[in-house]
Amino acid sequence: MKRRLSIHPVLRPSILLYVHSDLRTAGTVSNDFFRILPYPLRSICSISVCSFSTPNTIYNIQSASSLIVSFEGVGPITVTLPAGNYSYGTGTLSYSSTGTYPAGTETDLRTFFLGSSSTGFQGNLQSIYVNPVTGIWTWNFAVEASLSTTSTSSLLTILGLTSTSSYLSNATWISGTPVDLSGPLQIALSSSRLDSEQLTSVAGLNLWFCLVNRDVAASSSSGDVIYHVPIREDRSELLIGQSAQNLDSFNVSLLDPLTQLPLNGLVRWSLVLRLYTESTQS
Repeated sequence: MKRRLSIHPVLRPSILLYVHSDLRTAGTVSNDFFRILPYPLRSICSISVCSFSTPNTIYNIQSASSLIVSFEGVGPITVTLPAGNYSYGTGTLSYSSTGTYPAGTETDLRTFFLGSSSTGFQGNLQSIYVNPVTGIWTWNFAVEASLSTTSTSSLLTILGLTSTSSYLSNATWISGTPVDLSGPLQIALSSSRLDSEQLTSVAGLNLWFCLVNRDVAASSSSGDVIYHVPIREDRSELLIGQSAQNLDSFNVSLLDPLTQLPLNGLVRWSLVLRLYTESTQS
């Protein structure tokens, strides 16, 4: 049996690229960095991640979502929860104990739904009880309330209102599962600039070159720092090109890998990349 010896280009570390969101080109957003480089980077054939950090301000409700509700034949009324960072406590919170808040300023999710100025419940929702052991919510209304059975809003899943029938026509709703405010569990680092240069991700069709795990326990509060340093800069962190490329500009997008949409709530972030150049083995 003959054995074939193939000689391939080898990778050697060449350039460390420091990327900070504050230094992006004016007009771009914090989760979609773009910058024209001061000079072209030549013969770049792959890239790996050295480190990534960002304050944990990513919204746990990434986009506005709505409920369609009727009260004893009155309605339907659309109740929209804006994108933002929310939390909630345990026990009972009543309508009489909450004030009125401009939309988007409440941090307690129960207060949002109970506050008369920010939702369409208009005082029909009397209280919300959160079981401290199970996390199950009980919604108490003054009149019969029903959700639209045609609604496919992601908010229904977040609120646990998809697996029981108690919310179809009752003065009391009981969620089927605890309210989920974990938000995105990973941050995908993607670069369409590299994709356009015939570089493809080892993740196959997933167009990102690194996945950063978030600390779920800390995701309900802002101010914590997400810091990612790969144990090893291996090929799971690489974009492998068919041939070396010259880069005169660079971009990075921070995405939710499940939806492949840009993440909302980012304040700033920093990234250190190692760019490899192609050299021929002698």
